[in-house]
Amino acid sequence: MQEFLNMIRYKRPAFSATEEIFVNKFIRPLGTKTDKFGNLMKSIGDHPNTLWSCHTDTVHWTEGLQKVIHNDDTVALPESSHSNCLGADCTAGVWLMTEMIKAKVPGLYVFHRDEENGGGGSMHIASKTPDLLKDIDAAIAFDRFGTKSVITHQFGRCCSDDFADSLCEQLPGSEKDDSGLFTDTANYVDHVSECTNISVGYAGHHSHKEVQNLKFLNDLKNRMIKLDTSKLRFSRDLKDTGYPRYKPQFAASRFDDWVSKTRTLEDLIRANPGAVADLFEMYGLTAGDLEEHIHGSH
Repeated sequence: MQEFLNMIRYKRPAFSATEEIFVNKFIRPLGTKTDKFGNLMKSIGDHPNTLWSCHTDTVHWTEGLQKVIHNDDTVALPESSHSNCLGADCTAGVWLMTEMIKAKVPGLYVFHRDEENGGGGSMHIASKTPDLLKDIDAAIAFDRFGTKSVITHQFGRCCSDDFADSLCEQLPGSEKDDSGLFTDTANYVDHVSECTNISVGYAGHHSHKEVQNLKFLNDLKNRMIKLDTSKLRFSRDLKDTGYPRYKPQFAASRFDDWVSKTRTLEDLIRANPGAVADLFEMYGLTAGDLEEHIHGSH
C-alpha cells in the first residue's frame, strides 16, 4: 500500500499545481492520453465495453503536501493537522485504477478532472466527445464512501437492479444502494446503459475526520483484478432515468486556460512556492541543501 500512502499526501484542488504534479508522477507514466479538458484516459483490450472512473481532484482548500498517520488497517490525518480533509475521495479510486492498469484489466480508464466542482471533466466528455462512450455498456466509478454500496440511483435511476445484482455477486458483502448523489458516471446516463458508483472504504469524507480502510481497499483491488465483466448483466433502457440533465457551462477548457498561464516549471514554482517547499520537505531536502545548490551553481 506504500504507493497509496504516497498518493494520499497530495492536496489537490482542481487544476492546482499539486494536482498537476500528482498526475505527472502517478498517472501519466502509465501511458495515458489527455483530452482538451485535461481528463486522462487509457484503453486496455480490444473494444472494451466497461469504463472505469475516478477523479484526480480533492476538496482540499489549499494545495501542497500533508502529513498522514497510518497503521496496517487505516490511514487518517493527525489531530494536529490543519488540512480540511484526507482526500481518500478520490485518491482511493485513483490508486485502484492504477493498480488495475498495471494488472492489465481490460477497460477504458478515465481519470476525470474537476469532479468536485460539479463533474466538469465528465460533462466535457458527455457533451463534446460522446463518441468515446458509444461502445461502453457500463461506467463504474470508484468514488463512494463505506464498504457495501453498489449505487443504483444518483438522484434518479442510473443503473438497473439486474446490473447491480450481477456486480454484487462478484463483490461479497456489497448490496444495492439507491441513495447515491453524484459522481462523474451520472453525466453518462444518456449514453451508457449501466452507470454506477461503488464503495472504496473511506468514511467521514470531505472532513478533517476522514479515514480510509486500507485492508478493504486492498481486498477490493484484488477482487477488481479478478472481476469477470462477461458476467455482468446490462438491462437499463437509456430512457429509464429521473436524473436531471446538466447543461454544460464551459465555453473553453479550464485545463487549456491553466496551461496557457503556467507553461514552464519555473512558472509553477513562482506561482506555488508553498507547494514546492512541501515537495522538497517530503523528499528530505532542507533550506541548507537548496542554498548549497544555489551557491554551488554559480
